Amino acid sequence: MVKRENDPWIISKRSDMRELLFVVNQKNANLKEIS
Repeated sequence: MVKRENDPWIISKRSDMRELLFVVNQKNANLKEIS
């Protein structure tokens, strides 16, 4: 996975039959802070 500094994170979480998508547009965010 390659992410540029200004690109947002797109996170998908699946539970049973539902899927949630989160778009995080926080500058300097990393996956540990988000999840």
